[in-house]
This record gives sequence, structure tokens and C-alpha cells, in this order.
Amino acid sequence: VAPRERDAMTEHLREIPELYEFCEFMAEKETGRPDALFYQIFMQYEFLAEWNTVKQYANSKGIEIIGDIPIYLAPDSSDVKAHPEEFLLDPQTKEPLAIAGVPPDYFAEDGQLWGNPLYDWEAMRKTGYRWWKARVRHQLRLFDGIRIDHFRGFSAYWSVPAGAASAKEGHWEKGPGRDFVEELKAVAAGKLIIAEDLGDIDDDVRKLLEETGLPGMRVFQFAFLSGDNPHLPHYYPANVVAYSGTHDNNTLLGRRPGAHAGLHRLYRQRRQIRLPLYYKNAAALRRRARDIPDTGPAGIRHGYPHEYAGRSGRQLGHTLYGIAAGAH
Repeated sequence: VAPRERDAMTEHLREIPELYEFCEFMAEKETGRPDALFYQIFMQYEFLAEWNTVKQYANSKGIEIIGDIPIYLAPDSSDVKAHPEEFLLDPQTKEPLAIAGVPPDYFAEDGQLWGNPLYDWEAMRKTGYRWWKARVRHQLRLFDGIRIDHFRGFSAYWSVPAGAASAKEGHWEKGPGRDFVEELKAVAAGKLIIAEDLGDIDDDVRKLLEETGLPGMRVFQFAFLSGDNPHLPHYYPANVVAYSGTHDNNTLLGRRPGAHAGLHRLYRQRRQIRLPLYYKNAAALRRRARDIPDTGPAGIRHGYPHEYAGRSGRQLGHTLYGIAAGAH
């Protein structure tokens, strides 16, 4: 790279402080690479240029791209290193004083320990939530809208003492609430912000959504896990974004009966790959759906998880077929 171009790339990245901090952070990890800092600058510069081309092309075809923001960060991330004052860290060791997670539920009896450092919301409030606003501002340069993961953490979040054996030792802490969300909306200036409101949602979270006017989510594939739930399409309120599935689901095409068998026929024809046993079992489950007892409307029967309560034997058979075939 010519010196003039090199200077221009570096200056461009310096205008995006968070990206320049990331380049410095990554360069420190590659001490053996000659000119490691500029290597990272070059990579980020090229990515931005190519991404902008892709985005402009998509937009020209009437397609808008939604980005996804995880609520928390890794403890060894460039943001935590560059801005330790924004997180609940030990002032001497810079290790987390408390970590993120979720309380016990029917998926995990001990809860979940995520291990991410928690935000120091009081310190952030004193700066006008500067760090979060910079984060959202940059993401909205990259995307036409964003979805913020674990939105319920802005209402209340699960705080677990660092070193705890399980998430059971955690407790709820009050989140930054409406004032914070309104600050993010001001930065977005009318661009779409989707609140991921799945999982353990209480009235306080629903109230926060209603007060701020952000759209929540409904997931089509969740609609048929139980007899009556808010993901059924006829229950959708006006202000939600409808998803066919999430990263935890197969695609709708993948859930279609026979889709997996068709793929395996193709693989077997072209690569002579053996049909895995679990697909054979899945087909057997589907054939025998009528023989599976009903779970009944009262709740858990026959040892089935509660989300399948109220389904007929045939419906449950198709659900189990989907699970065995990798659809869940």
C-alpha cells in the first residue's frame, strides 16, 4: 500500500474511535506480525468498503438489512479493555465483580452463567449513555435497522456474583429503563430498533415496550408449541416484527415434511453418503404419529415437556419427527 493510501486509511479509521480501538486491541494479540496495527486497519477499511457496496446493492433492490446487537460483551473484548469505567469491574484487577446470566427455568435448573461483565449503569447515566449511543450510531451506519438482544435486561437484569458456582446465586437488579431507551431512539432518528422480547418477560418489560413504542418480536415457529400462546398469528398486535424463526430454529423449508429426505437423496446420489440413523427414526416416528398418546389439555402427561401440552398424538408425532430430523 502506498504511503498516501496508508495514511488515508488510518485517518478514516481514526474517525471511528471504536473501530480504531479494535484495531489496536487486535494488533496487541499479533505481536509476531510485522506492522500488525496497519494490517488490522487495512482489514477493517477493506471490509467497510466491500460491505458498503453490498448494502448499497441490496438497498437498490428494495432490500433493507437488519443488524443484531448482543446486549453484553466478552470480558476480553476491545470495548471492555478500552472503557473499563463503563463496566462493573474490580478497579485493581479489571476482572468482573458480577457477571450476566439468567435465573433457573425449565430449560436449566441451575440457570445460565453467561460470564459477561455487567454494565455500570449509574456510571453510564452520568455520561449520558455515551458508550451505548456510540455503539448504536455505528451499527446504524452498517445496517438499515437493528435488533437489540435480551431487551428485558433494560428493565431488569440477572446479576451473579463473580466466582459463583451457578446462576442460582444471582438476583434481579433494576435496569436503566425508559430514559435510556429514549436516548437510543434519539440516536436512531427514526431508523428501526427491534426489541427482542422473547423468553422470561414480565409486566415491567411489556410496560417498557409500550411506553417507548419499540416493536417486539413474534416467531411463527413458536406458535404451535402449545395450544394457546402470543406467537399465534391471530394474536399479533400491530407493533411487532414477525419472524419465521430464530437462530435456534431450522428454516421453514427445513421443517417441511420430506425436506430432509430429499436432501439426503441428493447427497446419496452425488456423494454416496449413508442416510443417518436418526433420519430413519424420524420417518418411523412420523409414520407412527397416530399411535402416540395425546398430551391432553391439562398439562404435562406421559413425560412430555410442558411446551407440547395440549397437542394431539398426531400433532405430537409430527413435532417429534421434527426434533428427530434436526428441526429443533
